[in-house]
Amino acid sequence: MKKVLYYITDHGRGHTTRSIAIIKELQKNNIDIVIRNSNSENLLKNSLGDIQILSGITDIGPKIKSDGYSIDKIHSKSIIHNWIKDLKKTAKNENKIITKFQPDLIISDISLMPFLVAKNNKIKSIAISNFSWFDVLKFLDKMDLKTIENIYNFANLAIQLPFGTNMNHFKNKIKVGVVAREPTESVKKIRKKLKIKNHESLISISTGQTKFKINCDVKDNIKILSMDSKVTGTNVTNLPTTISSNDAISASNLVIGKCGYGLISECTTNAIPFYYLANESHLEQKAMMAELVDKGMGKRITLEELENTSFNTNLIKNLPKIGKLQIDNQTVSKKIIEFLQN
Repeated sequence: MKKVLYYITDHGRGHTTRSIAIIKELQKNNIDIVIRNSNSENLLKNSLGDIQILSGITDIGPKIKSDGYSIDKIHSKSIIHNWIKDLKKTAKNENKIITKFQPDLIISDISLMPFLVAKNNKIKSIAISNFSWFDVLKFLDKMDLKTIENIYNFANLAIQLPFGTNMNHFKNKIKVGVVAREPTESVKKIRKKLKIKNHESLISISTGQTKFKINCDVKDNIKILSMDSKVTGTNVTNLPTTISSNDAISASNLVIGKCGYGLISECTTNAIPFYYLANESHLEQKAMMAELVDKGMGKRITLEELENTSFNTNLIKNLPKIGKLQIDNQTVSKKIIEFLQN
């Protein structure tokens, strides 16, 4: 049985949800997987059962401002510099895990440190992501950026997902389609669990760390589902812990959230219209927006517009239809297995 040590960055649930989708495919092929992560352990356990998760910080990403999607560049520059300065020491500490598990392959989405660990232990490594920290942290000092680029070059293969940056600094790179979690049940069953009647419309709101309240004056048999947001108003309910966010998205008429890979991938693979909050100074979000505009998917919305939007029947009826993108989880799994066997 081949062994894979799978690192998932501690920044953003989209990394975790797509990793879950890939890991499920890999498990079908009798591959032993151990996960390294610190911020999504409950989600991972709920989705993957008794898989082994080694809790620990895998990297230090940018500090986000209180709006939930803008980068605090001054603070970020300081904490990331210190993390990079200690990378060799951090990587050395990871050797204990390597010695115990003895993986045949290290995968990282898209933590930097694992590639240094892999090189030091002569283990093959794969990067999987829609962006790299080298592409999006251009505000860092040149020496820090050069260190990031050099360590990413230790990766033997990069698997590039859509909706992101070009990742052109990787020496060996292949492109694939959208990776996303699939609904676990039919839309009819999910809506029944959510107590949404046939004549009612469902708007799901997921804005991550964004700290603000949406005052919804909802009319015309429209229900609001708050997945992780501070939403107040009539007809507002919170997502039950027994229902996953991707199931809720698949059963929605409209999804509103931060411009992130998780929301985009799960909306586009279920053909669900969506509005997104974004900041162009965040280079990953800027790249995502460019691709969304090119494909004619989603609508950008500001906080002010969101707070003043009247959610009614006409809004739901006039939502533009979007094409359904195919899920490419199996292709990614096949690429990983082929790489393992060579």
